[in-house]
Amino acid sequence: MPAANNEFAPVIKRLQETLIEYLNEGKSLGIKFDRTEVVAAIDRAIAKLNGANDEAKRETPKEFFLDGVTELLLEEREGVFEKQKDGNGEEKYLAVSVAVWAQCLGELRKITHS
Repeated sequence: MPAANNEFAPVIKRLQETLIEYLNEGKSLGIKFDRTEVVAAIDRAIAKLNGANDEAKRETPKEFFLDGVTELLLEEREGVFEKQKDGNGEEKYLAVSVAVWAQCLGELRKITHS
C-alpha cells in the first residue's frame, strides 16, 4: 500500500512534527494530556475521515484542545498530493485519497502509541 512505503515517509514525519508542535502549544497553556488521549484524537480523525459522526460534547479546555488535534489532522490532508490518473488517463496531482490518508494517520497512530 502506498502509505506504508517510503513515498509517504516525509508526510508521516511532517504529521508527527505538526502534532508535536500543536501538543507543545497545549502544554504551554497548562493543558496536560497523556499518550492515550492523543491516540484517541488520532482515532477520531481516522473515524471522521471514514464518515463517522462525532457528536460528543466538548466541555473542558482539554477536550476542545484534543478536538483541535483531530481537526488539524484532517485539514493536513488538503496540502498533500499524489499523482493520479483522471478519467482520460492523464496524470494529475490531486489531494491524497481518503484511503491513503487513513493509512498515513494509522502510521502516525503507531508512532504515537509506541
